[in-house]
Amino acid sequence: MARQIAGLCFLQGTFDDLTFYKMEGRYYVRVKSSLTGKRVKTSPEFKWTMIYARLLARASKIGAHIYKALPPGWRQFWMYRSFTGEAFTLLKQNPYTDEQVKQLLWQTYVQYWEQRKAQDPDNPIWQPKPLKTRKRRKYSLETIIRRKEQDGTSLWIHLEEAERKRLALEKKTMEAAKQLKKQQAQSFKPYIRPAKLQAFSTYYPSIPNRPSESAGFDTLYVPSDSNPLTKNQQSQITNDRILVDSG
Repeated sequence: MARQIAGLCFLQGTFDDLTFYKMEGRYYVRVKSSLTGKRVKTSPEFKWTMIYARLLARASKIGAHIYKALPPGWRQFWMYRSFTGEAFTLLKQNPYTDEQVKQLLWQTYVQYWEQRKAQDPDNPIWQPKPLKTRKRRKYSLETIIRRKEQDGTSLWIHLEEAERKRLALEKKTMEAAKQLKKQQAQSFKPYIRPAKLQAFSTYYPSIPNRPSESAGFDTLYVPSDSNPLTKNQQSQITNDRILVDSG
């Protein structure tokens, strides 16, 4: 059994053929055991281990039955462990069945309380215990700062530096969110037709296939073979485009 030397961290668990564990505040390492659950359940070497495990399972159920029959305001949890141990001893040393052991313990521990309940059913001892509420412990700043790592080094050596990094990261995140919101606002703009183009479209309302004002095309009319422009319309559009471009 070897001890782990203080380093960056201490290991716990099994890695390959080595098992790292903690015992009495110190960390150790040993060779991995060849014992498995399947071997314990099937190997003849652990025959009595499994026999006692089955007896303990039976005794645990008997102890729970006796414990629940006691007055809720009087019973304590250590009694359950005591009942389980006594039932295990009876099952181990005597050829009793589970029901026989249950009757023996019932006559010893529960029968008296049944008589008491018949005489005084309104006794508060039969009422369930109130739920315990545990207040959360509050730690002071000095206590938090004095905390240490497993190797003995302070947990908050660079407390001010960590706070400064946190504030800088928070500021950077907010700036990035604002920049993204600004880019999204700039990328979405409603189409507004220029004044000159608006005047041009209203000057020739009779030109066919004119797109809607919200379409956003600079060309108001696209001629095709099935719908050509007349020579008069072509000359008017050319002259007006020259005037629009020249201002």
